[in-house]
Amino acid sequence: MNFQGRTVLVTGGTRGIGRGIVQAFATAGAQVAVNGTKIDLCKEAAEEADSLGGKGLAVPGDISKYESVRDIFKEVYDAFGELNYVSGFRRGSIYHGTVNKRDRWYRSALIEICILRQ
Repeated sequence: MNFQGRTVLVTGGTRGIGRGIVQAFATAGAQVAVNGTKIDLCKEAAEEADSLGGKGLAVPGDISKYESVRDIFKEVYDAFGELNYVSGFRRGSIYHGTVNKRDRWYRSALIEICILRQ
């Protein structure tokens, strides 16, 4: 697959399955924003994305907080100018029932950022 020119945000992208997804998108040429709560691990994964042929960006933050989601999305838009895909692999998020709330936050954050960018 070719993801050249596409931007992907991978939440939980610093370890495990999320890290594998970062690697796969980077190998396919994507601009990959790597999210996690530990800045050093985000930077490490973003640097790996660069080395695999993509363009990596570390965007640390806690996706369980709306303000953090908004800030992460804004940082991705500021760096890459767009966001085409969001891949969520935060450990335990489905079991804690935050997926539906987070989906609403994603939509709200995107709308807010798009309005602010005009």
